[in-house]
Amino acid sequence: MNIYEIAKCAGVSPATVSRVLNGTAPVKAETRLRVLQVVQEQHYIPNLAAKNLSSQNVSNNIGLFVPDMDNPFFGAITKCVTQIADRYRYNVFLFNTDEMPEREHRFLETVKEQNLKGIIMIPLSGEDKETERYLLEIEQAHVPVVLIDRRIGNAVFDSVFTDDEEDAYRAVQVLIRAGHRKIATIAGPQRSSPGFSRLQGYRRALAANGIEVPKEYVRIGNFKLQMAYEQTNQLLDLPDRPTAVFTSNNFSTLGALQSICEHGLKVGTDISILGFDEIERWQWYPWVMHTGTELSLVERPVKQLAEEAMGLLQDRITGQIQSSHARRKMVLSNDIVLRGSERLGK
Repeated sequence: MNIYEIAKCAGVSPATVSRVLNGTAPVKAETRLRVLQVVQEQHYIPNLAAKNLSSQNVSNNIGLFVPDMDNPFFGAITKCVTQIADRYRYNVFLFNTDEMPEREHRFLETVKEQNLKGIIMIPLSGEDKETERYLLEIEQAHVPVVLIDRRIGNAVFDSVFTDDEEDAYRAVQVLIRAGHRKIATIAGPQRSSPGFSRLQGYRRALAANGIEVPKEYVRIGNFKLQMAYEQTNQLLDLPDRPTAVFTSNNFSTLGALQSICEHGLKVGTDISILGFDEIERWQWYPWVMHTGTELSLVERPVKQLAEEAMGLLQDRITGQIQSSHARRKMVLSNDIVLRGSERLGK
């Protein structure tokens, strides 16, 4: 609820509600109690961001929501956003949701009480109605929201994405051109837009080439190393195991490589792999060194994602783009970097 709905329920004016909540002017005891009763019944929390905005007492703080700080892709996004924010003299409040919806909701509830100029967010799920509701309420309080990497519900926000489905399609086409017909995938969670879209791209590439996908070749993961490791074990233990694996993110690639190494297989000779995002931080891990070749992957433009998101947010904050104007959506291009792991039996 907002201050206007509280006023309607209490049978008073919005100005009276404001006086009760802020103590800016005397209000009759009976009226005050009626307003406070509605506030308590509706679990209303005053939006300090809107309050401070109206009084022109606005800090230089912005919020950044990321799903998993252990993942170097999100770590790189965080580093780039904070560097660019520093140019505008913004302080960045970091919220690591750790792929936990309840944490995301709790942090968003907290944000309603914070004095933020704007929010950049990578949401956990494209289907989370509660997160969608929070973000809409935050924007209604004149705090702009920009999404990176992942969509949320049917709501429209300023956003910067890459074309996950098309890039997955292109990556699997590379494996097909290399001679593969038995291509498995470690997919991401289907509640997230990248997880869903990359699986769709994988399926579309195989269908376009008349290749049937055995159901046991499709493993729905969670973007985490351990599950990808277990699922690759299952793939490699199949009687008719795949000759190539398409992985949906860097942690899935690492888990797959660990399994491949423990099965005594060599990447680029016994089996092929192609996935999303760099894994430079783990290049000295035993199962990465065991590959015998550098990894082919879809490389996303981290710095450009951060720059474009900060640009969209800054335009809203400074009023160069008014809040009433249509939301802007940017789709950036990814590169597919081929280093040899997509080949077989070289």
